[in-house]
Amino acid sequence: MGQAPMSWVTDRTSTALLDGAKGLGYVSAHRAMAKAIEKAKVSGIAMVAVQHSNHFGVAGYHAMHAAEEGLIGVAMTNAGAEMAPWGAAQPVLGTNPWGLAVPRTDHVPIVLDMALTQSGKGMMRWFQREGLPIPENWALTPEGCRTTDAADANDGSLLPIGDYKGYGLSLFTDVLTGVLSGSLFGTDVFQDEANFDVAHTMIAIDIEAFMDRATFDSRLQRLIDQVLSAPPIDPSRPIQLPGEAEQLRAAERQLLGIPLHRELFQTLAELSESIDVPFLLEPIIP
Repeated sequence: MGQAPMSWVTDRTSTALLDGAKGLGYVSAHRAMAKAIEKAKVSGIAMVAVQHSNHFGVAGYHAMHAAEEGLIGVAMTNAGAEMAPWGAAQPVLGTNPWGLAVPRTDHVPIVLDMALTQSGKGMMRWFQREGLPIPENWALTPEGCRTTDAADANDGSLLPIGDYKGYGLSLFTDVLTGVLSGSLFGTDVFQDEANFDVAHTMIAIDIEAFMDRATFDSRLQRLIDQVLSAPPIDPSRPIQLPGEAEQLRAAERQLLGIPLHRELFQTLAELSESIDVPFLLEPIIP
């Protein structure tokens, strides 16, 4: 997988298609966004798709790749079927996450990173480990009933954000990734351990194709000021921009380290031993 022979299937003025050759999605998505950035700086906007790939990690990371170059970035991917179409109980579509990033001069970018489901099964497993109920709008049992039991939810399907609206967004994401790229889509993605065949789509937008950067920065700041000046319902919780909480948490983690659940720590240690990779993490138990 690390030596996957990725290749460009098509390469036009403002579009391209990369064959990920079943390699690491992190790598293929990064290459695709780099190509989109390069093209957008010439044509104003570019869209690059990836076929035959794997899990690409954090959607916001790939969108930020464009923002770090002064462009607006959009990253999306399809994923294994975990969401049922609205009104059904059988999973057909994926969480199909999006990442969007807008650059800001002298500030960190505004970053929105979201799945199109209310939550993912990883978060539900955390609730299950902690013995906590999940919110009622997160998932269905296999029979199609809403549940607050994480164990029951893990066997069922995830509910979309915004009810039927999230279902529609997930469907169209699969069109813009799996269908359009020539990869798998819907219930076929992630079914074969040797061939996940995931698809990604990267979009880069050059702000200066529309206006000079100083004008954009000024207009963006006016919008941000309007948003942040809205009186909070709870005065102890001021309004934040999308991604701001995560950026603050990332800075804290860099200083203090990343907490891991004991079960996850043990799993990583066992995995490391099974594939003969040195395990360098040291437990620090407060």
